[in-house]
Amino acid sequence: MTEEESLSSFMAVIGGGIEQGFAEAKEILGGLNVLEGDVSSNIDKTYEFVQSGLQAFIDSFSKE
Repeated sequence: MTEEESLSSFMAVIGGGIEQGFAEAKEILGGLNVLEGDVSSNIDKTYEFVQSGLQAFIDSFSKE
């Protein structure tokens, strides 16, 4: 497997886990009726930071 294929495979696994984790957290918090206001917006901000960090990680390989 090439480095690019390895990175792509790794990101697919990591990305899937992150998506699942955020979805499950939102479902649980929604069930507890606390998914509103700051809680909801902070989850969205955290998700954006995580996605930005993953993109920076990917970009770091293309700069080499």
